[in-house]
Parts: sequence; structure tokens; C-alpha cells
Amino acid sequence: CSKKCVYRFNDFIGSVSSGTCQQLVGTLTSRLLNPKGSFAVVQSKYSLMTLNVKARPIQSWFLLMMGVDLAYYWAHRCLHVFHLGWAAHSVHHSGEDYNLLT
Repeated sequence: CSKKCVYRFNDFIGSVSSGTCQQLVGTLTSRLLNPKGSFAVVQSKYSLMTLNVKARPIQSWFLLMMGVDLAYYWAHRCLHVFHLGWAAHSVHHSGEDYNLLT
């Protein structure tokens, strides 16, 4: 930057409002869908393995980290692929400059 580097106000408002809406939808969805109950059903039907977390804390942490990262990747990818997701997510990619908010 030749001038003082600051975020463009319109990029800032677009990214912050998009992120706020995403958090709000996520919170409302998690309240309505009962994630603990959903997890119990999925775990009982499709569990690939049983891992003793107290006996193997490092392996458990690593597998959980990889699982969460994989789930985040696919959720983010779905936002790019499906039209409704892209309509909401495209604001995140519409900034004129690459910065912390885009």
C-alpha cells in the first residue's frame, strides 16, 4: 500500500453483516435441530469405530480436529456449489481488496 492501509467501509459492512447473519442462522438451526439428539442417532447407526477418549487423549484430539476440519470444509464447499448457499456466501468473496474480512 502506498497510502495508509485501511479496510473499505462497504467491504467491512458487507463482511460483518454476512458473518453476523451466518452466526445467527447457525445458532437458530442448532436450537431447532437438537444437535445432541441428532448426533446420538447418527453415532448409533453409522459409527465406524469406538475410541476410548480417556485412554487415548492425543489420538482422540487429533481425530476430532480432523473431523471438525473436514466437516467445515464440506460445509464451506456446499456454500460455493449450491445457489442458495452462494447467494448468501458470495458477499464474503466480493471485497475489492484481499484482507482479514474477505
